[in-house]
Amino acid sequence: MDARRENARQDAIGEMVRKTKCVTGTASGKTSVITASGKKLGDVLWVNDRLRMASLKKILAAWEALPEEERKPGLKVDYGPADPKRPLHRPPEGTLILMGQFRRFMANPDGSLRYTEQADYTPGEGQSGWERLREPAQDMMWLPQAEWQALLPSSPEKGKSYPAPASFVARLARYQLDPERGLGESVKFANVQPAVAQVTVTVEEISDKELRLKLQGRFELSVKDPGPKGKVISYSPAILGYLTYDRVKQEVARFDLLAFGEGNNSPRGLIVGKYYLGIFYELVKKPTEAQLVWPRGARDDLKQYLEPKPLVLTSRK
Repeated sequence: MDARRENARQDAIGEMVRKTKCVTGTASGKTSVITASGKKLGDVLWVNDRLRMASLKKILAAWEALPEEERKPGLKVDYGPADPKRPLHRPPEGTLILMGQFRRFMANPDGSLRYTEQADYTPGEGQSGWERLREPAQDMMWLPQAEWQALLPSSPEKGKSYPAPASFVARLARYQLDPERGLGESVKFANVQPAVAQVTVTVEEISDKELRLKLQGRFELSVKDPGPKGKVISYSPAILGYLTYDRVKQEVARFDLLAFGEGNNSPRGLIVGKYYLGIFYELVKKPTEAQLVWPRGARDDLKQYLEPKPLVLTSRK
């Protein structure tokens, strides 16, 4: 047994995952369709519409070929006890969970925006998979309790403004505003040194029941692509957000954050030149299992994600 097997989950779920090979570490991801009893019906091919539909038809045929007992709604299967040495990972106690959506746009000649089209992507992988690339991508954001509490003023006063916590600004710059989302799985901006990274918090309303804050800021982020062409990948969004704190329940009731701005030379070279990227995060009060997945920035180094390194601003050239 190799080291990977020794460290793997040792229970019925772990065996099902290994048997069906339904998990992959590749950048493009993988979608497998598996019955409640652990029978694999097939993988969905996301390369293009033709292959996706063909794979779905095969999966449907495999499903219809199963005995009726295995296709009954509400079928429950006892997988036995979970491996106690491999507990499910969860955010630290008190962490806020926000779900993000990423989408790219192009400018029309009159300055209005439109969704991306096939011609906007580079030949090869870009144009063959453009329909998938144009769809909204998702990522999660975790705000540790100490960090979101630091967003709240110690002595609330309507109209008062103050800088957001340094860890929150670093989290946005290094992980949550990474234009890679939707195009690949790397974290090129993890060590970014921004020219500008500013977020200001302003007290909009205050009462005995709630505290309403407005977040505004802007970022100028850029990294040099390590590829042979060495192009500079940049994203310069404006930030607008609203946070409502319930002073009675002592909890965050609302947190919305929007980033929108110009990008240049997308990661992986799938878009060359100028485009626009919109990112929206919203608070998830009762997360589902799918919404408890780790943020992409946390998967390589959870400790570094939870405690982002301080930003070092660069001078403009």
